[in-house]
Amino acid sequence: MSYNLPATPAPLQFDEVFFQPAMTVLHDYCRQEQTNGILPDARFLRLGLGRCLGSFDSGRDFLQYEADQGRDLARATFFDALHQPRRLAVIAEVSERLVRLAAKQLEAVDWLKDVPGLHGRSVWAVDGHQIEHACHALRDAKDSRVPPGSLYALNLRQGILHALAPHQGDGKRAHEVKVFKTVLSGHIARHAIPARSILVADMAYIDNGYWTSLRLASPQAPALITRQKENMKPLNLGSIAFDRDDPYNAGVLGYEMVGFDNCLQMYRVIYRDPHTGTNFVFLTTDASLPPGVVALLYQLRWKIEKTYNTCKSKLHLTKAWANGTVAQQMQAHLTAITHNLLALLLQKLAADHNITEKKLVAVHDKAAANRIKNGAFDPPFFLIARIALQLSCQFIRAVRNLLMHPKPWMDAVALFKLRLQSYI
Repeated sequence: MSYNLPATPAPLQFDEVFFQPAMTVLHDYCRQEQTNGILPDARFLRLGLGRCLGSFDSGRDFLQYEADQGRDLARATFFDALHQPRRLAVIAEVSERLVRLAAKQLEAVDWLKDVPGLHGRSVWAVDGHQIEHACHALRDAKDSRVPPGSLYALNLRQGILHALAPHQGDGKRAHEVKVFKTVLSGHIARHAIPARSILVADMAYIDNGYWTSLRLASPQAPALITRQKENMKPLNLGSIAFDRDDPYNAGVLGYEMVGFDNCLQMYRVIYRDPHTGTNFVFLTTDASLPPGVVALLYQLRWKIEKTYNTCKSKLHLTKAWANGTVAQQMQAHLTAITHNLLALLLQKLAADHNITEKKLVAVHDKAAANRIKNGAFDPPFFLIARIALQLSCQFIRAVRNLLMHPKPWMDAVALFKLRLQSYI
């Protein structure tokens, strides 16, 4: 007598786990998804993410790798897809929805949960990012090629990256702040932010008339935190009392209400870095924040610069894949999706397997111990920086190698435990 025994399920592969959040969004929420044809949207998304993670010299290099793995794809098919508005709409929707999905999955990871004045408020660092132009890029009026520039926002609670919009490229130069003003309201509406958002930006975003108009239009208008320009001469309207014993206010020398021509009052924080002794002057439109929190959030703005450095130095995303605004936006969204998938993977390793970037934490703790030994005081910023998302080279290289040479998920877990424990 014979029996039909159930087949043993194949072990879950690393690439299935890694790409699963993006693929779930694509299949479950994107009504425009096309599943047939030479290049279905699911494969195109995987190709785009694979190129972001693969450290390829060019599009031809990438397509040759695919062909050498038995996944032939005509060059025209892939590059034509980069210029298709419908595919851009699909990739943009995946990018947007993944931001919201990641925020929910990373709720337990909140760098700012204990910081006073921030409960229930979203905090974003906003900045532009430029990469090298593609071959045969259009030239501007001065016969110079224009590097593509895109505007991004980084959630400073969990390190989630959001691609906002292109601000220059395709032969045209434009200031990123102009684009920022056109996309801000849509960004806030899409993320259903219940309380006043806080936007942390560099001095280029100072436009007193614009921020005043927002505040006059709605009490829930987003607040700005930035640095004061050297040539600004505000009128001091009086000092504001603050708790000098609060550790969050360590380094604050003064807190003032100041005025500028033709705008509502702003609030100025004079701050001295406890370690370097360097003085900074910050401005904010929000009177409810303790002055030390204003300084802390501007210091944390470095995370968006660090994210751009990760994209350039570790992911090697230094050059545009193709010319044109559609291709530029496609690449920006794929870059954001890649970053957020890496963040989700790191959180999954920590939550499910207690695997964290121990080597980076050890370096941070050693530096902190040396500061304490020398009598220095670590303000809260350094404690937040210790837990803030860090994507190390060894972590990214491990992801890249596992995608190129697939392994079962549990074998990949063992590799990550080894690579995140210590430096090679």
